This record gives sequence, C-alpha cells and structure tokens, in this order.
Amino acid sequence: MPYAVKAGQLIDGSGSEPLRNAVVLVEDDRITAVGPAEKIAVPEGFELIDASSMTLTPGLIDAHVHLRGSGRPDDIEGTALGSVTVSPARMTYDTLKNAQSDLMAGFTTVRDCGSNFYADTAVRDAIDRGDFIGPRIWNCGCGVTATRGHMDREKGFADFVHLDIPNAECDTPAEARKVVMENINRGAKFIKMNITISENVRRYVWGCAPEMTKEMMEAAIQQAHWYGRKVTAHSHGGVGVDWALEAGIDGLEHAYFLTEEQLAFMKEHHVTFTPTLSVMGNTMNIEGYKENDPDLQKWYELVHSRVWDTVALAHKMGVHILAGTDALMPYCLHGNNATEMQWLVRCGFTPLEALTAATGGNADGLGIPDVGYIKEGKLADLVVWDCDPLEDITYLQDHGNIRLIMKGGETVLRRL
Repeated sequence: MPYAVKAGQLIDGSGSEPLRNAVVLVEDDRITAVGPAEKIAVPEGFELIDASSMTLTPGLIDAHVHLRGSGRPDDIEGTALGSVTVSPARMTYDTLKNAQSDLMAGFTTVRDCGSNFYADTAVRDAIDRGDFIGPRIWNCGCGVTATRGHMDREKGFADFVHLDIPNAECDTPAEARKVVMENINRGAKFIKMNITISENVRRYVWGCAPEMTKEMMEAAIQQAHWYGRKVTAHSHGGVGVDWALEAGIDGLEHAYFLTEEQLAFMKEHHVTFTPTLSVMGNTMNIEGYKENDPDLQKWYELVHSRVWDTVALAHKMGVHILAGTDALMPYCLHGNNATEMQWLVRCGFTPLEALTAATGGNADGLGIPDVGYIKEGKLADLVVWDCDPLEDITYLQDHGNIRLIMKGGETVLRRL
C-alpha cells in the first residue's frame, strides 16, 4: 500500500536544517516525493500517517556492531570462551535476535564488524529473503587477524588447544590475500582487519603495537580493493596506523590515540573514523566500575584520558566521523545503539551533526547505497519520534518515543 507521512519536523539525513510541516510519499519500497505540505498533495489511494506533531528521520545506521553477542556483561558469546561453548546454531539465532533488537530501536541498517561461523552472512541472507524481519546487515564475516592477534579465536587458549572453526588468520602477505578472498567468496560486503593490538602492551601503560607488518596490510587492502570492497581496521594509533594509511585503508575503528598528523592525512584522503565512544562512555555512568584485570583497567584509564580530545580534534579538523557503538562490548547493548550520538555531542557535535553522522554520514562513509536519507528515490527507511532530538539527543534512547518504524516501505512498528 502506498503511504503519505505528514511530519511536523523532517530531518532528512543530509545535515540540512529541518523541514517543517513536511510530507513524504512512499510507493512500494521507495520514497517518491518529499516536500512542504502546501506543495505535495496526498494522492488518492495513499494511506495517510499523521505525525504532524512529531519528528521524522531516516532509519538510523549503526556503523559498528557485533551481532553475535548482546552486550550484557555476563554474555560470553563475545569472548574467546564463547568460541568453544556456543554452537553455530545458537550463535546464528542470537545474531538474529540482536539484529531485531537494533531494528526495534530505529536502526534499519547495521554494519557487523566481525562474526563467528559466518552467522552475520546467514542472518543477512535470511532477512533479505524475507524469512525474518530485521535490519539490513552490512557484513564482513571473520575479522582478518594475525596469529594470537586481536581476533584470533585461539588466543588465550593453551598451546595444545586448536579450534576447527572459520578463522581469518594470516602471517604473510600471501596468507592475507587468501583470507580476504575467503571472506569475499563467502559473501562479505566489506573487509575488517586488525592492524594494531593493545593486549600485549597494556602492562607497559601504552596504547598499542602493530599487529601486522606493513606488507601484510598492503596485500590485504589491495586484494579487497580489486574486488570493490572497502577495508576498515580495528586500530588504536602509532606506526601501525601510519602503515595502514599509507596502504590505502578506507576506515579506522576505535583509534583513540590518533595524532594531528594522522587526522590530517585522513581528512585529505577521505578515511573514515568510527571512534565507538559507547565502549568508554557507557561505563562512565556505572559507579565504581573497574575491570578485573589491573593492566586492562590502567589501559582504559589511559584511553579515557585521550579519546574525548581525539574525537573533538578530529571533528574540528573535518574528519568524516561515523556513529558506531561496538555493540557486544560490555554495557554496549543491542537496542541501546543511540548512546553513540550522546557521546558524539559530548565531543562537540551538535545534536543535528550527531544525528547526521548516524544517518546520511554513515551511509556515505560506508558506501551503503540508497539508505540514510529521506530523499526521492531512496529506500523508504523512516522513523517517527514523539520528541525533538535536536532539543536533547538522548531522547532517541527512549523506545517509548518511537511511533513508527518503516524499512523499505514495510511497516515494522506502528503506534500512530
């Protein structure tokens, strides 16, 4: 059925000032017209959705999630232990459940930055077939990692323990090319790799060390680019980031210790920055929160002392910053993805800039077509909010404010 959505305030995802008293026409899965109510008549046969006292935004996008784990601190699916105690069937089920939690929070698209057993791909395909409701999933499969690197599933196990599971592990340029192709052949939309590691240097209260050689980074990035895939990287800073930038990386995740010189290079070469501020910010509100590992606790304190200024400087310099939570990390819950916009505002974003980062800014930076905007010809991903998020961005964290969620013209939730 075609729809006409009448909104008191329309925020289109481009960063432009809101349009008041707007009408959006939806036919099939697309937006066919957008404009002021006085210029767009509701055609005969269109069902009117009256949100004339509310705010209409594009469907939100979370640029960094891991759908396999919920984000509850007692959930082991995001840990190495989960690799040997959680079956592929259970992990696929939980991937779907967490994806649906994101959708019901208004996030119609998510980028999964590392899965197990290619559960992200299976769930993506099931949603795309229409077997289940869920957000669009931009998937990478397994994270490309070095032996005992950040995403090596055997890291932390005894030497005699070996896992017969998919694991994009590599230690040479040739192996890096091979695991990239393994992910691409299994349906990856982008490649995630791990270029720096903090685990081995935390006791020295330092940020990171390279996980891979420069030659490995160059090989993986070149292979991915040959096949039209963007590459982003788990990273913190230091020479490993320098090597990745020189090799043509498309994006950096976390990257708490970036320098002004590195940020300037990113600005010039259009490298995106997803700081995943929710990892740090969400624990700030927990009184007395501390990690059990004292070295990890000291490292987190170091990150806290740097991350907010790093992101503020990147924003001031005009680096393309994406909104991604790293949902799966403790207290980064699926369904609570809107926290990232709160922390971007802490770093100097206006509420409109933060909302733009989570809509059109994410769509552009990730290269995901047809989403992120309320514009003619785009997919009809729409969310109606009974609040003004430009007054207080934290209003988006209250699911009670959601009155309509539409994904590709299909009504997922309606309270109007």
